Amino acid sequence: MGKIVGQEFINKCLEKNVMPAWDCDNNNEASKALASKLGFSNEERYALYVLK
Repeated sequence: MGKIVGQEFINKCLEKNVMPAWDCDNNNEASKALASKLGFSNEERYALYVLK
């Protein structure tokens, strides 16, 4: 189901001339695997700070 929804997201973005992007926590292996199945690549690492 995630792949179907992800593909529709990509299609809608492209219809509207918006570049689709994927972002998730580096430890979220399921999300990274789905992103790869949908054709996303070019993993970028960055620091994330959370105010508590």
